[in-house]
Formats: sequence, structure tokens, C-alpha cells
Amino acid sequence: MSKQLLIYDRVVPISSEAHKEYSVKVTQNYTFANSLNSCPLLAAEFISASQDYAIVFAGNDGSVFPAILLGFQDGENLFVGDEGAWKGSYIPAFLRRYPFVFAEDV
Repeated sequence: MSKQLLIYDRVVPISSEAHKEYSVKVTQNYTFANSLNSCPLLAAEFISASQDYAIVFAGNDGSVFPAILLGFQDGENLFVGDEGAWKGSYIPAFLRRYPFVFAEDV
């Protein structure tokens, strides 16, 4: 998980003026996570996530955080099907909230 926000290339604040022509469409297509081999996890997700995934504690820059393993190779996600469907029974919050992310500053 070297890229700071993983699946987010360009984060911008939502603005009613700049984004007035946009809407949100709920989809079950997770192709955006094709190359994500791990994913951050919230403590509240441990029980649900442990049914499908290995939970690990990863670290960078002196901090440690929980994550789930989605693949064994860099860029490999074994939980995204050919058509973008999620193969696990539990979908982590980090992926469910896409394309939205909380950020301190952008």
C-alpha cells in the first residue's frame, strides 16, 4: 500500500457549484480495485471481514494499521471477477465508499 490513498489519483473537495451536473450511481462494479492487493480495514469490520480475508497489520512511516490481503502479488486482487463483481461475501468500507474519501486537506 505504497500509494497514500491507494485507488484515488486526484482528490478534490465536493462543491455544489463545480459538481452541480454530477450525480452518484450505485454500482456493483469493482474494477477500480483490480490492482489493489490489500485494503485498509476499520476495527468495526474485523468480525465480518475475517470470514473472507486474512487480516494483517501493515505499517509505514512509523504507524501501524489493520488491512486485509486481497492478493499475493503486487497488483493482484483475487476478489474482483472478470466483469468487476466482488467475489467475497463482505465488501470492505474502504471500497464501498468509492469514489468518496475523507481527507484532511487536498
